[in-house]
Amino acid sequence: MSDSELAGLYRSHVATLSKAYRSAVERAGFDTLLLCSGRARIQSHFDDQYWPHKPTPMFAHWLPLCESDAFLLLGKDRTLHRTPQTSYWESPALAPGDHFWGSFAVRDDSGASITGQDLGKLAIIAESPADVADLKLDGVLNPPELVKLLGHARALKTDYERHCIGEANRIASRGHDRLAELFAGGPISEHELNLEYLRATAQDSWETPYGNIVALGAHAAVLHHVHYDKQARAAGSLLVDAGATYMGYASDITRTHNNGKSATFKALVAGVQTLQDKMCEELAADMRYEVLHDRAHDLLAALLAELDIVRMDPEEMVESKTTRAFFPHGLGHSLGIQVHDVGCKDDPPTKRNPHLRTTAVTQVGHVFTIEPGCYFIPGLLEPLKASTAGSSVNWPLVEELKELGGVRIEDNVAISESGTVNLTRDNWANRE
Repeated sequence: MSDSELAGLYRSHVATLSKAYRSAVERAGFDTLLLCSGRARIQSHFDDQYWPHKPTPMFAHWLPLCESDAFLLLGKDRTLHRTPQTSYWESPALAPGDHFWGSFAVRDDSGASITGQDLGKLAIIAESPADVADLKLDGVLNPPELVKLLGHARALKTDYERHCIGEANRIASRGHDRLAELFAGGPISEHELNLEYLRATAQDSWETPYGNIVALGAHAAVLHHVHYDKQARAAGSLLVDAGATYMGYASDITRTHNNGKSATFKALVAGVQTLQDKMCEELAADMRYEVLHDRAHDLLAALLAELDIVRMDPEEMVESKTTRAFFPHGLGHSLGIQVHDVGCKDDPPTKRNPHLRTTAVTQVGHVFTIEPGCYFIPGLLEPLKASTAGSSVNWPLVEELKELGGVRIEDNVAISESGTVNLTRDNWANRE
């Protein structure tokens, strides 16, 4: 995409946000909104090290700037107040482009000119009261109703946001291809694989949207395995759950590789891929996401029966919650500025799905991950073994599969006016 095309998408993005935020501010009973980028946070009160700065999500919704002590005032106009970066201890964050500057009046005054303005009833979005203490403003910090309404606005992605998530997928695909190549080449450590992922995607560890999950063998049974083994070893499987960031937006991709020595595990990986394909195909607007999650359990039950892992009628397998021991997490979640993005879980899930992060009725504009899995987690298998349903599990086969950890396959899918768009596969296939 050319710079001018990106700038055009961004202008439309800002126009959409202007209407959505104005509506939310008025509905919540306010006149003016101040979005604060925040300040770098200290890692420990017993040390002097700071975390790399990450702007508040609402600020990042408007601007891909990673600057601390910046303020976006949304009232009669849009004014960005920046704080000159004069420290000789750290380098200032670099702007990722020039496409956004023209949408704002910019003042390098540390927000000083905000004080004294007639702002009416002011709402302030900030991580901490300390972020705005120097401005001495009379406003309401993080009013819950407004935060909720802004979450709904963030859930519906603009064309610009879908482009950014797509680019983040394109970047991440390079890392996934590299790790697949290295795994096929023989023994290697998780630590080295992680370093190679960062190298292939040109990211530092703090730039990734979440800690890369790089799990060989049985480690794949730990859903968020981020403590990498530094010893090179041969393994029958590799699970990689890793993304990238572009203009502040995240991708979240998982792939599972196997060496083919276990015919059942190879068939399981293929089966989960087929299941995931069906979930991507069945996702559509105007459906409750939890229905799709339940459908995934139906399909997994059929797969477990087909592979002789569980010798039980698939319907009974779901009703007895046996599938929950093999697939304990949700099918997916909203994706955007935050990996687990907001605005899609106003209502709690049903009791059978306590870990589901999305319960919304799907809409055009939503972007979700679709990430079914099947794992052999000792802490979940032991209670299953002791239950009535445990007598139907093929335990000798499960013991073999435990050494391979499990399977997860994950894509990022957008709902558009014309259907769904797989932002992962489309950008992977069309990568330059």
